Amino acid sequence: MRPRIVAFPLRGNAYTESLYAEFRAQGAEILKGEWGGRWLISNLHAGDVVHFHWPSYLYESEGSIATILRSFLRFLQLVSIIRLRTREVWWTAHNLMPHDRCRIPYLDVVARVVVIHVAKRVFVHGPEAERVLQARFPSVASKSVLIPLGNWIGRYPPSESACQARRNLKLPTEAFVYLFFGNARPYKNLEGLIEVFRKVAKTDDILLAAGRFWDRTYLTRILDMAAGDDRIRINHCFIPDDRVSDYFVACNAVCMPYREILTSGTAMLALGYGRPVLSINRGFLRDLVRHECGLLIEPGDPEALADGLLTLRARSWVEAEIVRVAERFTFSEAARISLSCVGKA
Repeated sequence: MRPRIVAFPLRGNAYTESLYAEFRAQGAEILKGEWGGRWLISNLHAGDVVHFHWPSYLYESEGSIATILRSFLRFLQLVSIIRLRTREVWWTAHNLMPHDRCRIPYLDVVARVVVIHVAKRVFVHGPEAERVLQARFPSVASKSVLIPLGNWIGRYPPSESACQARRNLKLPTEAFVYLFFGNARPYKNLEGLIEVFRKVAKTDDILLAAGRFWDRTYLTRILDMAAGDDRIRINHCFIPDDRVSDYFVACNAVCMPYREILTSGTAMLALGYGRPVLSINRGFLRDLVRHECGLLIEPGDPEALADGLLTLRARSWVEAEIVRVAERFTFSEAARISLSCVGKA
């Protein structure tokens, strides 16, 4: 029987779009879930699989306390409806806790406990991420299933050349370019990267930060830190798919000195372009970033970050070797493992 997966969410994210494309290719029917009681009662069937990714997006995290509590109560009610309609609930644990915490932080913990309780399977990207998740939520141990975080090789329109990519981004041809890519949030520690870069980078180095800033106060702080140093470029905007390749082809290395992490799509994206990664020795990165494709440091250590930046520049990295690491992780395999769980006890 052809399995039907009800996705929360289906679109708007490179991960879910890539994964569900593979689900379809392997015979599954995919349905975009709508977060409402009437829709759930009318559309969910006993044999459906309901697949959650980021539960915190399904309840309010800001506003008045009363608004947040009402939203969270609705979340619990709708999860209960799902549990009554189907016993096949999945959660892919992309992070240990939401990066943008609820104004009532304890509700984030409760939400995960609830989702783990109703879930039949909890998918985790790599042994180290699984260990971290089980240490925080021991009840997940009997439900966790390891799946690869797939690569995005070939997903985005290619750049004409590295020289053209640099011209498109107005970058010097001979500079060593460090890239910080993706939505900029405080946990990603861009301010720490800027501070260290200003101290140790050479006069012809470039630090390029590209992505959205959801918090205007944080953007102002970053712009103030970068002011007066022409080597630091802040492209605070949404990066459309047809421009993604330019950023990775134009750079020499990708920097992710986060404060915490469980899974990282940015790291996988960088490796797919053959770019070495500097990040923290936590979560899935321990399983992904090997000697030939990057460096891992302890979070919150400016000296280690400084050494890492200098090492990125000094070492000779082999693009083909880095790409081969990314090629070992596929969405096809993630979909195969996931679909093999359908209907099993």
